[in-house]
Amino acid sequence: MSGKTMFALIGATLALAGCQEYLARQDLATPYSGDAIARNNALQMRDPWPRYVYDTRIPTSGKRQSNIHDRYTSFGEEAPTTELKPLQLVVGGPE
Repeated sequence: MSGKTMFALIGATLALAGCQEYLARQDLATPYSGDAIARNNALQMRDPWPRYVYDTRIPTSGKRQSNIHDRYTSFGEEAPTTELKPLQLVVGGPE
């Protein structure tokens, strides 16, 4: 092949490679954006949360909340042991 033909063939190949995203025919904004249509539908939803999630007046006990807070702040602390028990090592078996 001549140089001009080879140059034209390489140019056409590169031009088609640049149109690859256009020729893919996907129902997305771009192939790398994920499911844009479902995301837009979720964003434009009028009120996606049920009514009860807006109720911040949750009846509870103050003592119960205090106990939960104490457990949370003391998480990972080990209770001190009062006595160490000796280990008995048996080398043989029952005779």
